[in-house]
Amino acid sequence: MYKLFYLYVDLVLDKKADRETVFFSDKLIATCFGNELWLDVGSFRVIRPEPLLIIKISILNNRDREKTLKDVLDCLFVSNFSDIDFQLLRELLVKSKPSPNSIRIAESVLASNEMENELGSLRLDKNEITTMKASLLSLLSLMKS
Repeated sequence: MYKLFYLYVDLVLDKKADRETVFFSDKLIATCFGNELWLDVGSFRVIRPEPLLIIKISILNNRDREKTLKDVLDCLFVSNFSDIDFQLLRELLVKSKPSPNSIRIAESVLASNEMENELGSLRLDKNEITTMKASLLSLLSLMKS
């Protein structure tokens, strides 16, 4: 029983779901569906990393601390373990740019002790952590400009 935990997965669906779902309107997600900005992974379509990063950073204004940490961790891993198309990222930022406050929140979380603890618990060494943070900070800088 002690090994059980909740795992929250964000889903974006491109067809009618069999279960009750909550739908929302987002112009960036609409752009993704309209321009096939997804990757096929097995039998799933996964949103490309560029819009995912923008969406995750953009919603930080409205998240509690725990979910904010999770979203920034998601961004940290996506930015470090995905092939980012910087031209596509720039084009998407013209359509939908995170607020300066959302970017500040992400920067603050990256600098926090909570982030250090989370990354340390994954057995990453100081150099790996520094490199990963620098990668995401450079993307946040691009989002500011």
